[in-house]
Amino acid sequence: MARDVALELIGLNRKGLTLVGSCSGAILTAFVARELVQMERQDLVSRLVMIDPFAFCPWYFQLFLIPIVGPLMYATAFANPLGRGITNLFLRDKRARETHLTRDFAEVNHWVVWKYLKMLSECGGPDQFRGLDLPVDILYGEKTFSAVQESVQEWKGALPQARVTELKGVGHLPIQEGAKRVAEIAFKYVEGGGVFK
Repeated sequence: MARDVALELIGLNRKGLTLVGSCSGAILTAFVARELVQMERQDLVSRLVMIDPFAFCPWYFQLFLIPIVGPLMYATAFANPLGRGITNLFLRDKRARETHLTRDFAEVNHWVVWKYLKMLSECGGPDQFRGLDLPVDILYGEKTFSAVQESVQEWKGALPQARVTELKGVGHLPIQEGAKRVAEIAFKYVEGGGVFK
């Protein structure tokens, strides 16, 4: 997957890109950057931004990967409206009041999501990216999952150049709950002029 994205970026031939990944997508940005380095095209990427990044597959996601019962547990929690509502209710301390953490699961192919989760559980952790010589910004919500908070420390250990920003009052969905602050940091958005530096 990372190689395909890297090849697309090479095809664009635009230098100085910022790669942005949120949640489990954050590790994908590191894989893409590493692919570009291996292809000797690191000139295409000038920066990584990781938003509420996982560095490992927490135990509660691993439950969904248990043969036979795991997919059933996943379907109960995410593949039906009642399960999504109950899951969102249980996750209320990991989000802002108006945020719904599971709503978007109504529109996905659940088999693909489950396979993606399985792939992420097998892809290894941040240590494999030691030496990746790029500026990195890590943004995470103050109210996010403890696994993300632990992950931020693992990412910082592997990428010591990373600047870490905790977004006060924000849960696991900083793009929704702290959009203005995320735009300021991730995209150098300047309010008032509506410009990106």
